[in-house]
Amino acid sequence: MFRLVLLSASIFILSVGALAQGNTKEVYQRDTGPGFFKKLPEINPKDVPSRELNGIVRDENGDPLKAAIVTVTNLKTKAAKSFVTKEDGRYRFDQLIKADDYEVKARFQGRDTETKSLSTYDPRDRPTLNLQFEKVEPRKEQPSSAASKPSGSQ
Repeated sequence: MFRLVLLSASIFILSVGALAQGNTKEVYQRDTGPGFFKKLPEINPKDVPSRELNGIVRDENGDPLKAAIVTVTNLKTKAAKSFVTKEDGRYRFDQLIKADDYEVKARFQGRDTETKSLSTYDPRDRPTLNLQFEKVEPRKEQPSSAASKPSGSQ
């Protein structure tokens, strides 16, 4: 008798499990659909809308600056590209994604220009951002308070 009860309980548990498993399988098939495992299309970088950025880097006197390092940084990905200016101070970056914002600045002999922005809202395909170094003010020596006091006074 015990074997018969055990056998019928086992059959009941297995049949309930099979029914539950069948429902799960139907839901899974319904959610995924027949095209779920299709390969995504390849994206060619030339198909992504892009633009070209160029400009001239000038020194504090307004003359074109050779060998300045211009850096453009994608604000979304934080990826940066650099370009060393030519004899005429020109730089050029191509294949900049139109849907991303960028920051541009130049560096020369430890000094930086003001950072300029290229926004997604700028409609131009070939924007020009010229960069210029500001004049350096000579440092004025100010006498320190300790040096102005006589050595004997307190």
